[in-house]
Amino acid sequence: MLTAPFARQTGIGMFLDVSRAMWGPRSELEVEYPEALLFRRLCFLTGALLLFVVVPLDVGIRLSPWLLVTAVTSGVAMFGLGTLAARGMVHVRAFLLLIALTINVGWFTEGGAEGSVGYFFFAAVVYIVIFFRGARRWTYLALFVADGFALLQVDYLHPEWTAGFANPLERVLSLTSGFVVSTIGLTLMIG
Repeated sequence: MLTAPFARQTGIGMFLDVSRAMWGPRSELEVEYPEALLFRRLCFLTGALLLFVVVPLDVGIRLSPWLLVTAVTSGVAMFGLGTLAARGMVHVRAFLLLIALTINVGWFTEGGAEGSVGYFFFAAVVYIVIFFRGARRWTYLALFVADGFALLQVDYLHPEWTAGFANPLERVLSLTSGFVVSTIGLTLMIG
């Protein structure tokens, strides 16, 4: 379990507490619902991917500061959701909302249909299928399909709303990183 001054720790102490929260013993909730353990690990790994892979790559490509703020905020929030999940409070809808907000901001700041953000819709759909059931699952799936369709239409009708890439290399780097990160996310959920 995390120690009380977790937010003020730095260095190896924080790493050990996050490591214990991520890989520590299963709670009663996680024994009864294996998806809760997957959720906890997914939160921490998504936060790590955002903060330690996506942000450095986007800094290297020199993308929009809005995307960086969104990725950092979402990454920190993912660690917060993981910490809450380690304490038995699983917030699957909050995770989905963060992903949706990140995808929508990323769409306009990272090339729209020309960028890699579209890859993350597939990860979101798999997340919905794993963590939701019944009418809620179909509602969220319909909302994500409608969101993707709306983003494509806005991109078509108003291409000036989308920040493009400065050169073809930046686009290839964005597509490559998006493909790798979304593949890792999908593998973590399915595997």
